[in-house]
Amino acid sequence: MIFVYISLAVIAAALIVCFSLVFVIFKKTLGRCETFPDVFIDGSMDHLHIKPDHLEIMREGRRKVDALPKEEIYITSHDGLKLYGRLVEVKEAKATVILFHGFRSCTDNDFSSVLWKYTDMGMNVLMITHRAHGKSEGKYISMAVNESRDCVKWAEYTANRFGNDMPIILEGISMGASTVLMACDKPMPSSVKGIIADCGFTSPEEIFCHVARRNMHLPVKLLMPIFRLYFKLFAHAKTTEISALDTVKNTKIPILFIHGEDDDFVPYAMGVKLNEACASPHKFISVPGAGHGQSYLVNPEKCDEALKEFLAKVI
Repeated sequence: MIFVYISLAVIAAALIVCFSLVFVIFKKTLGRCETFPDVFIDGSMDHLHIKPDHLEIMREGRRKVDALPKEEIYITSHDGLKLYGRLVEVKEAKATVILFHGFRSCTDNDFSSVLWKYTDMGMNVLMITHRAHGKSEGKYISMAVNESRDCVKWAEYTANRFGNDMPIILEGISMGASTVLMACDKPMPSSVKGIIADCGFTSPEEIFCHVARRNMHLPVKLLMPIFRLYFKLFAHAKTTEISALDTVKNTKIPILFIHGEDDDFVPYAMGVKLNEACASPHKFISVPGAGHGQSYLVNPEKCDEALKEFLAKVI
């Protein structure tokens, strides 16, 4: 009998440790993000392993982005959250690009090397801030699940503001890429003409498992059921309820996929799978030597050429 009690106590203690460990990881990774890495603060971008010359390109781009006049925008999400964005409006615009930043990041940094190019091409730019980031409400990040529903709301806002004759392009990087891809089969304004997805992951479930194994060296089979429970309770979403692999099979919106071949955060193989599964007109740009979200920095000529070709077709 004593052995039974000891065994039960050990099991209970192990469960408490597991639940506590996963809760700490959950809160740290998916809890609200108030501050972001900044290209102007030395050391804040070190975790991305950006080369010094590439960092200077980002800084120069940020200076151009920061100089652009911006209008603050607020919309309401499907679940009642106030979402924040900034609009750069140009005269006689021929299209509007809506930019969706990455996980625990911001549009200013993530699109510093390309955002100002859109305004130079005569396009409005709407810089959204994901839920649970910065000035947007929300307590937890849902890794593109609820964010994909927010994407539809941003597209509807843009169509209502500028009319259905104004083409809309949805562009995302990392989690933002998965956001626009997971929204691509949802009912959206007919003015949404194209999607640009830079290093998106296939599904929340798959990226969680990849990061847990590779970066955290955690026993995925043991801890993922607990993580799924917290995700449902706090983020109000399921890790398996939506997959970009499924949504791209059901979309008619043209898509430009971009992925760095040396991406070790969102594996390059995920980008290949998404491209192969896509049912709409699409093109895949792979960039040798580019890490996560660094394709525009490593080979701007290749990316610019693909971008201009894509925009010429869809606008």
